[in-house]
Amino acid sequence: MKKEKITITVDGKEVAAYAGETILDAAKRAGIYIPTLCHHPLLSNTGACRMCVVKIEGTGRQNLNSSCTTPVNDGMVVTTESPEIKKMRRLNLELIFSERNHQCPFCEKSGNCELQAVAYRLGMDYVRFPFLWPKKEVDASHPDIIHDANRCMLCGRCVRSSEEVDKKGVFAIKGRGIDSDVTVNIDGRLGDTEVTKDDVAIQICPTGSLCEKGLAYSERYGERRFDMKPIEGPVEPK
Repeated sequence: MKKEKITITVDGKEVAAYAGETILDAAKRAGIYIPTLCHHPLLSNTGACRMCVVKIEGTGRQNLNSSCTTPVNDGMVVTTESPEIKKMRRLNLELIFSERNHQCPFCEKSGNCELQAVAYRLGMDYVRFPFLWPKKEVDASHPDIIHDANRCMLCGRCVRSSEEVDKKGVFAIKGRGIDSDVTVNIDGRLGDTEVTKDDVAIQICPTGSLCEKGLAYSERYGERRFDMKPIEGPVEPK
């Protein structure tokens, strides 16, 4: 079925869109950058990270919408950059960095981490909040994969990709608020599951939380691609 073509305005620019698609997809196709962390084109959208928030004209001054979950409407007017939006994104980033161990120089994915790259892109050079340093589990029970919960930002990509793409349902999120954690969805450890290093759930983890063993600071993680070129969107699985 052919999709209806419509027109929206993004940051003063007319953008061609298709009825039913999200603001994020329409903006991306037009070359307009909107930062994301929980979004990935292979997965369903949740709007959990709130990095992609935008302002939609007519929805009220205090109302910011996640562009990855909001469908376009003909004639919609969207603002992706404003002092209010920048303040919200900066706040969200600082909270993410302060809640766990995201000290980039000590992480094997430094230079290849989407969280770090978005912080660079948005000019975040310090964190105003105290670091909580919670003591989280490091699960190295799998022969090929390590799960470091200290570096997790609870984006839920591994949960959704394991269920929607890998069709294994290995991961789940337990707990609430600051006590939330990604866990394997059985009574056991990572090594007790059927997950493999080639699963999409492992390949699209945006931080150093889920990594293949033996690749720390190697050519694959050591090329530091985001130091050379600003991030434009989620990393595709290899």
